[in-house]
Amino acid sequence: MIRYRERCRTPRASLLAGERGPSSEIFNVSPPKFPFSGYMVNETELSRIGISLPQLLLEKFDEIITIRGYSSRSEGIRDAIRAYITHYQWMSDVKGERQGVITMVYDHTQRGLMQTLLDIQHDYGYVIQASLHSHVTHDRCLEVILLRGEGTELKHVAERLMSQKGVESVKLTTIPVQG
Repeated sequence: MIRYRERCRTPRASLLAGERGPSSEIFNVSPPKFPFSGYMVNETELSRIGISLPQLLLEKFDEIITIRGYSSRSEGIRDAIRAYITHYQWMSDVKGERQGVITMVYDHTQRGLMQTLLDIQHDYGYVIQASLHSHVTHDRCLEVILLRGEGTELKHVAERLMSQKGVESVKLTTIPVQG
């Protein structure tokens, strides 16, 4: 298996010019096809970024990339970003009258989070039909929210919830309401 560091040893200019190196086959592979084009135009042009993650999140991520056989964290992060972009673009198509459910997991010890989540739900009271709250552990809660309304409004509710610090996950599932 080729490691990430080995791929970086061969100068990119020589690889892009067609010279053979320890990983030149990587640059000759066509990018995977995705249902939404545009963001994967030139995946050989790499940018370095730095991110800060909680230690537990990084450990879980490392477990998953090992199980899935990724050669590096970078490969796993690229795959996760592609999935995130695809999901976001798929969510953009949620339109028309919809029935939906949001499942949300969050840390209720996060300062001010409970009040913020309650305020958001009150802001969207016209589409929220009911909610169910469950204590998963002492610190973590699961909330299920039943909604009905214009798909773009349901999406806005989910996006506002997911953008809050302390919210671990939010998933919106909808179906069209038929006459």
